Amino acid sequence: MTLWGSQLDQAAVSVDYRDLDSPESKYQWLNHVNTHGIAFLRHVPNHDQQLLEVVDKFGYVRETNYGKYFEVITKDNPENLAFTPKPLSLHTDNPYRHPVPSLQLLHCLVAAPEGGITALADGFYAAQILKKQYKHHFDTLNHTILSYRFKSAEADLQSGGSVIETDTQGRVTKVRLNNRSIQTIRLPFNEQRAFYEAYQCFMEVLHSDECKFTCKLQPGELMMFDNERVLHGREVAAIGERHLQGCYADKDSLLSTMRTIQGER
Repeated sequence: MTLWGSQLDQAAVSVDYRDLDSPESKYQWLNHVNTHGIAFLRHVPNHDQQLLEVVDKFGYVRETNYGKYFEVITKDNPENLAFTPKPLSLHTDNPYRHPVPSLQLLHCLVAAPEGGITALADGFYAAQILKKQYKHHFDTLNHTILSYRFKSAEADLQSGGSVIETDTQGRVTKVRLNNRSIQTIRLPFNEQRAFYEAYQCFMEVLHSDECKFTCKLQPGELMMFDNERVLHGREVAAIGERHLQGCYADKDSLLSTMRTIQGER
């Protein structure tokens, strides 16, 4: 595993889509996601629903109530803040699902003339900083169980868990954070202050100059990232037309494909 912060070398975790018919290049692409939690593809055909063909390279689309894919484009009456040109704080997607989709893909079809900057942060790196500098806040976010919900005319999805999940050895395994779908914090009064201080501190670490990486996706670029590790957001409001398409997939297929390629070598 390779942790990263604001100095992430985007070129080092990028692969040319035209090379993915090569097992070596496909393995390299998938391994970037496995080790860094994120990888970029260049020269992806700028076609509608092309990202579904990208998923076919390693696995299967995780269909949701949004369908097989979703549009990230300004809507007149959006049911989700993602469908507006406004900035978005760093977050993980769909914490109200069980299980949470472990991979997300975003393909840029049209880049906004101004703004529309993508923000990214390695949640595992931020959690490491939090644990080292504010151990009490880390423990609070590790032990407090939160509820998340998404409700629309067609769906009512609810699930939950801690902001930072760890295994039996204390290693961070998942990060779950979404300001827009978090439900009322049901804690005893004498524990609420500690939770909110821990939550605010983690948000500050994530958005700090040390952790937050920014980039602007251009048409034909696609990023795939671990949705249980990497947080994403929109740094600056998009001015003008901006159109991305997104979808979800699961990491077990990615790991399976990597093992299959290794077995064929």
